Amino acid sequence: MFWQRVITILVLLPPVIAAIFYLPTGNLGYIIAAVWALGAWEWTAFMQKDSGAAKATYVILILLSCIAVAQFGDVLRLPVLLITAAWWLLALRWVLTYPQGFDPITAGWRGRTPWVGLFVLVPSALVLVDIHGGQQGPERILFLFFLVWGADVGGYVGGRLFGKTKLAPKVSPGKTWEGVAGGVLFSAAVAAVGAWYFQLGAELWKFVILAMAVVAMSIVGDLTQSMFKRAVALKDSGNIFPGHGGILDRLDSTMAAAPLWWLGMILLGMA
Repeated sequence: MFWQRVITILVLLPPVIAAIFYLPTGNLGYIIAAVWALGAWEWTAFMQKDSGAAKATYVILILLSCIAVAQFGDVLRLPVLLITAAWWLLALRWVLTYPQGFDPITAGWRGRTPWVGLFVLVPSALVLVDIHGGQQGPERILFLFFLVWGADVGGYVGGRLFGKTKLAPKVSPGKTWEGVAGGVLFSAAVAAVGAWYFQLGAELWKFVILAMAVVAMSIVGDLTQSMFKRAVALKDSGNIFPGHGGILDRLDSTMAAAPLWWLGMILLGMA
């Protein structure tokens, strides 16, 4: 499994980096829309909807929501980011109290799962396009990815070598506080390199603190998807990536981290 995961990363990384650096923002936006549409398709499993019609309807809902919000991006950018940040705080509360009161959330179209998917999928897709179209856009997106991947790699290594204290046993029994520590240390090094690369000078510490908050949010994103999978007895959201599962399995942390990253950059005047 480990080497399968490594091979998948080595195969995917070059085209991802090439797309970020060489595609115009509009064309990259189409690719992000396609990837996020697959994520929306996977999200329907949390709604316990198996029919193709229900899945397609939800994908269309997500794409139309992205288009609607994008049309008023200049006006809605900050409100959407603030509301999304508030939603992820609610998600943290759900993780901490799971499984208490969670059953109605996954009760099909009448539950809260479809609307939760809007907060997970729509803002993160729009934020990546927004970042890419700005100053040093490709570099900032790649830094965000490295930050999240650094937390993932550090968490895996720290958990395997030293993991003893369970982080959220009712949600994800394999995750430990030692793994969190490893992820934080690894991503802190990534953040320091990023601060040096972007030549932030006196803003360095603000940048690093924001990066650590983003890492914490990426962990919340990972745990949130684990919570939904556990609620519907699902091991992986999909099987598109050998060793990694589906789109949501691979991008859950990024979907949580990206909106907070861009909100922080805006509020700190670094956007």
